Amino acid sequence: MSPVATSDETPTSPVAANVEAESPEWAALPIIDISNRSEWSDERRLEVARQIVDAARNEGFFMLTGHGVKEEDVQRAYEINDTFFDLSIDEKMKYLVDQDAGTYIGYTPAGLRVGGRMEMYNFPAFNRGFDSTPHPSVFKSDPATWRFLSEFSRGAHEVTLFLLELMAVTLDVPSSEGGQDWFRVRHDYDGPNGSLLRMMRYPALSASQDASKNNLRLGGHTDFGTLTVMFSPKIPALQILAPEGEWRYVKPVEGALVCNVGDTLQFLTAGYLKSTQHRVTRPRFPQDAEKDRANVIYFLRPNDDVPLIPLPSPQVKPATGVTESTDPPMTAADWVRARVKFGFKKNNDTGRNAWQDRINKDQGVQMRDEDYAYSRANE
Repeated sequence: MSPVATSDETPTSPVAANVEAESPEWAALPIIDISNRSEWSDERRLEVARQIVDAARNEGFFMLTGHGVKEEDVQRAYEINDTFFDLSIDEKMKYLVDQDAGTYIGYTPAGLRVGGRMEMYNFPAFNRGFDSTPHPSVFKSDPATWRFLSEFSRGAHEVTLFLLELMAVTLDVPSSEGGQDWFRVRHDYDGPNGSLLRMMRYPALSASQDASKNNLRLGGHTDFGTLTVMFSPKIPALQILAPEGEWRYVKPVEGALVCNVGDTLQFLTAGYLKSTQHRVTRPRFPQDAEKDRANVIYFLRPNDDVPLIPLPSPQVKPATGVTESTDPPMTAADWVRARVKFGFKKNNDTGRNAWQDRINKDQGVQMRDEDYAYSRANE
């Protein structure tokens, strides 16, 4: 097997050029190349599949190159992002999320979520009630913009499905159980699920403002869903909790997507794959520290009715000593609603205990108290 590049190597890309070799604590993330995949041999397919599962098991994060998302499309998405967040707060508040319903669709202002100092806008799939849901005119009034966002969202979805297809190959899901398509049929873009495209802005803050919150812009957390794809952020501020227990910055790599495992993939693999805690801090470099920081992210989540129980795989072994429950297993929709509602309410230990108990009964994946303390801030 050929060696996998890692992002702790000396940076050569324009984006990473300001990352000095002596800078402390950069995460050594695998850089996985999926270019020319239509021409792959069976051996190459298996090699990349193993690389992805190894990264998902060990770091929970990896950088993806050769993914096929055009750089000009990523830049256009960021331009649309800026156009929306430049609107007045009064205009943006017309599209406020319905937090009591456990939904993230629409606008979330800075400070509404536990532990978050950013504003964001979430889109559902662009064929599930998009036209019937109020959205700002900057998105809906121009058919070309709507079409672009629709295609961008669906393209991101396809990237995640390809990664899951490779994971299913490495996990040896039996063909009688769906084989390489096991994940695909449970993550239907056109079906009812919580997958979403998110636009974000971390507003510029002064040094004193950041210091008042221990330089955290978004507290440590895990993601709700199956896979998360972050589109080429240019300002280093994302940190992951490394296996050694240290927070390490994620180094930008030109044109690469930042991918990470979410909670439901950890549940579906009984902890075999790792949903890693991560957070956003004051930007690493002084020249970036008081700039707005934008982000465009795609969150893949299972279909609403998918039970969060382990998939059929010889590698995936549910925890021993778990008492079998007569209750129906928690579904993906149950999980998302619980965590979204919880994420808008501080110190909601009653809510935490309810959904954690359900997961424990279903498969014995226990969230440690220290993990929970980080995850309270949500995605």
